[in-house]
Amino acid sequence: MKFDQPLGTQSFGFTTGYRAKVSFTKAVGTIVGVRNEGGEIKVTVAFGEPQQVDGPESATATRFDLGWRAIQGTWNDTATVSFDDLPFGSYFRLPEGGGEVIYLKTTRDGSDCSVVTVLNDTGVDIGCEGFLGTKCLPLPAPAIQLGPRFSDIMDGVKSEFWSAVAKRFPQCQTGDFPPDQQLAFDNACENAVRVWLDCNLPHGIQIRTEDGFLLTFGEEGFTDGDITISGLSSIATDFSMVKQTGEPTNQPPSPPAEDD
Repeated sequence: MKFDQPLGTQSFGFTTGYRAKVSFTKAVGTIVGVRNEGGEIKVTVAFGEPQQVDGPESATATRFDLGWRAIQGTWNDTATVSFDDLPFGSYFRLPEGGGEVIYLKTTRDGSDCSVVTVLNDTGVDIGCEGFLGTKCLPLPAPAIQLGPRFSDIMDGVKSEFWSAVAKRFPQCQTGDFPPDQQLAFDNACENAVRVWLDCNLPHGIQIRTEDGFLLTFGEEGFTDGDITISGLSSIATDFSMVKQTGEPTNQPPSPPAEDD
């Protein structure tokens, strides 16, 4: 069974991976995708056995695009699925012997043709060799907690920078800066920090961009399984870091000792 969206995706009141009963046939299938098609909510349901279609006599199909009103009810079924059938971006765990470790199925460069990889609950790439052909328990995507926006962090960074400059040059009694140079300074600072982050962030770190993309950092850059961006310096929008479980509080380095 192929899914159009990661299992656990919630859209318009429906959840991908949930079981669904069709009102006019009473047949039970699995929701494999939900979309808004010209203002009408369509629910794609897949069935284990071929179902009769409205068309030529004896014609059948296993996938149907149904209007949402055709769904009589949905419920969560914890039946396992094959790892091979999990779409990229799906979270899962092993039903037996796997403990409570949550895994994320992803790809090396975000394309369907690349090497399939798996990230464990600490964001470490552990490959997929041990999962191929195994049964997995799909899980909803974990709740996301976001840190402050990059632009807000940079406002504080630049303020601290100018405070440090003023401290080093006590002869200056004002803090004027040419308005026509302000934009160039801001862009240079923000780009420098983005490049620094590209060089120093560990793999597995996630960001949420201002336009809604959830991207995971890996060897090829930031990816969500469909798109891959080489680094933060190539992302034009604002973004926030996704808080990691048990993430330590980073303390700023101590300032250099004052010369006597």
